[in-house]
Amino acid sequence: MKVKNKEPFKRIVEIMEILRSENGCPWDRSRNLSNLRDNIIEEAYELVDAMGREDIENIKEEAGDLLLQSIFVSQLMKERGEFNIYDVLNALSKKLIERHPHVFGNKKVNTPEEAKASWDSVKNKNKEKKIDFKKYEKFPALLESLKISLKAAKLNFDWEKAEDIFEKIEEEITEIKEAINKKNSIEVEEEIGDLLFTIVNLARKLNVNPEIALKKANKKFSERFLKLIENTENYNQKSLEELNEEWERIKKGK
Repeated sequence: MKVKNKEPFKRIVEIMEILRSENGCPWDRSRNLSNLRDNIIEEAYELVDAMGREDIENIKEEAGDLLLQSIFVSQLMKERGEFNIYDVLNALSKKLIERHPHVFGNKKVNTPEEAKASWDSVKNKNKEKKIDFKKYEKFPALLESLKISLKAAKLNFDWEKAEDIFEKIEEEITEIKEAINKKNSIEVEEEIGDLLFTIVNLARKLNVNPEIALKKANKKFSERFLKLIENTENYNQKSLEELNEEWERIKKGK
């Protein structure tokens, strides 16, 4: 099969249609709304990782991969007679114009915070004012915690300042210790969850995205641990004290 379109966006849409056609790719034809979800999450994280490393070529590639997922979903919905990618783009254009009255209208804002408040005001104007935490369940746990706590904070249920949260963290640690002493595994799990949720709130108050912060911590630990293995002859025979000494040297860049 030959791709006829030369215009880039129309060309990729045509390629997707061919991949999903009767004589297309068996793997692409096997995709549906359920089994595409993991692909979408994976591509989003790969783009975020590339952005964190400022790897320009990789950012370009991963941005394309993520865009492909939107085109893929739209093709699936087109096949079901629901909508197509151009309906998605038209809806997006309409939303962007409506939610930026300070750009496309007469409203005035002076700061990013005022612009965000304006966006939220337009977004919520025609929606029922009911709290729905279930809509956040689709996110990874850390982001779900962040979304929930942001919503609560908007309703004035929040600590006044970040420093106030440290007392709550200490309280949660004490409760974990008590649960451990009682040898109650269910309670231990619950209290660790409470501690994590509180730390997410601390990150929020400090304008830190906990998901990205943890990803960076994971990467840092992985790199240091691999270096520890490389630097330590007969690793399995070393004591924990000896390994910790090498770990500290690696942390200090020695």
